[in-house]
Amino acid sequence: KEKLGIVAFSETHLDCIYENLTEEIKILLNKRMDDDTLFFQSLEKVQGDECDRLIVSFGYGFNSEKKFEMRFGPVNLNQGHKRLNVLFSRAKRNIDFFSSVTYSDFPNSENEGVFHLKKWFEMIQKREGLKQVDKNISIKNILKGCNGYHDLISYLNVYQNRGYKINTNPF
Repeated sequence: KEKLGIVAFSETHLDCIYENLTEEIKILLNKRMDDDTLFFQSLEKVQGDECDRLIVSFGYGFNSEKKFEMRFGPVNLNQGHKRLNVLFSRAKRNIDFFSSVTYSDFPNSENEGVFHLKKWFEMIQKREGLKQVDKNISIKNILKGCNGYHDLISYLNVYQNRGYKINTNPF
């Protein structure tokens, strides 16, 4: 019954999310958009829509030279920090933020939008630090979310890079 907002930081990322949904989920997503109980947008298009729960996908990473280039579209432009304010103020109750990077991945930047984005990551990290996160995960749980070998390798790398101990005991 909650109104949902799903936002990715770029059109390309949003398209990627959509293309990886099952047909059944695409139908539900489109129905909810038609009923105005969900918006599914890139950061550039987020304006006046409000929602109960905002789901944000932040999919950035390192280039082949292991450099985090921080090309965040409208966030990098003049007044980009205001775009973040517009985004995060859309949620009335909850924000679920999914990211492929962490606070420590951000180098220093003179860009005001990037500075505010980095502060957001710092706040998330501090908040998560207050929760006692279990850093053990079973291979069985990882396999549940996998859709093939490449997914498994990606998940294993992400968990290991974030300090998880992977329990390979199948029982």
